[in-house]
Amino acid sequence: MLGVLAVALLLMLQYQTTWARLKDIKVFHITLGVLAVIVSIAGVYMLLALKRVMIQYPEAFAVDPSLQSFVSVARSIPLASTFWPFFAAVVLAAPAAAGGLGLLWLLMRRNKEDYGRDYYAYAFKRSAKFALAFGVLAACAVAWHAVWLAPRISELGLASIDLMKPEWMGLAVSILAMLTACILWGVIAASKTPLRQKPTAWLAAMLFFVSVLGEGLVLSRLYTLF
Repeated sequence: MLGVLAVALLLMLQYQTTWARLKDIKVFHITLGVLAVIVSIAGVYMLLALKRVMIQYPEAFAVDPSLQSFVSVARSIPLASTFWPFFAAVVLAAPAAAGGLGLLWLLMRRNKEDYGRDYYAYAFKRSAKFALAFGVLAACAVAWHAVWLAPRISELGLASIDLMKPEWMGLAVSILAMLTACILWGVIAASKTPLRQKPTAWLAAMLFFVSVLGEGLVLSRLYTLF
């Protein structure tokens, strides 16, 4: 698993550092990026699957902690597991974070690398649109998590959908924060003067992290169903 994550990191570094050298071989550079994404997703899957195996089968995993034992369990995760909506939320939130934090990166680099106002305005809008698209999908994944939990209320010991309960509060906060961040990214994307939306970009980024923390709270409370 660590090897997969190491390969993903290596591919990402290669992608990041070869923009200039591979500017005339765009297909190869794009291939590096696609491979980095695929390997990263595989690494996230294996990491979350390992957590699930250690939670669900601690004794068996302690007896036989081999890779073969792990793979045999990891590849048979039931569809009823909360693993899937959480995995989807993580995978979709990552590119949303890239777009949202990319806005902050552009703000910080603007005075150090002056490519012109038009360039930064264009990049700012594109980054906001990217964050918006994946942010909406990530919010849908968290909503899927809520839908998954609804039929299991009695199993979880929650008498009803009560927003005062930490589990439901976490899901509600996660969804609302992500959707609000998406609205703010949409404001930036639609703005004729996107570079004046600095507070909006920062607020959207903070709301994004609130959303991530909300989903993390739910997982920490309901880890036995992971």
